[in-house]
Amino acid sequence: MIIYSPVAPVPANKPIDLPPEVKSLKGVKVGILTNRWKSMDHIARHIAKILPPEHGAASVRVETVPINGGAPDRILDSVASEVDVAIVGLANCGSCTAWSVHDQIALIKRGIPAYVVVTERFVGLAKASRRSNGVPDAPMIILPITEDVEYAGEEAMQEAAEMTLDGLVKAVETSAKRKDRVDGVAA
Repeated sequence: MIIYSPVAPVPANKPIDLPPEVKSLKGVKVGILTNRWKSMDHIARHIAKILPPEHGAASVRVETVPINGGAPDRILDSVASEVDVAIVGLANCGSCTAWSVHDQIALIKRGIPAYVVVTERFVGLAKASRRSNGVPDAPMIILPITEDVEYAGEEAMQEAAEMTLDGLVKAVETSAKRKDRVDGVAA
């Protein structure tokens, strides 16, 4: 009889180098993969509306992906060929988290810096998925628990959208400052 331990460590895949991060949103083409959570659709519309006029993004492309599976390669290839940075989400349940991280990693492998939008409740699963796939340091934008947002109305979804946009802007600014310090430039 062979007994398998469900708590045995999962061997990590070969580490994947993260693509260079963008240093600014100005002039950048942004891609958003939304898995059809109502709040993620709202987040995508809000970011698409705000990023170009307020942060100078060149464009924002929004793509709908299956809620119950990974984005098809044709969508991932197309997005990767047209954008400089991507946002993927919403990691708001077990399977949505696994597939959102899957899509984030697929874009990273295609050379696109990608941020996964994950709610607090599923950060642990997102981290485990990233670690087991060789990208433990892939960036996340963490929102409070938003399952209730799906049914709480427009104001709650707008707050989640603003928090996501703020998280993206802060992440890009932080990566620019970190890059400047690494390059020896005063931040």
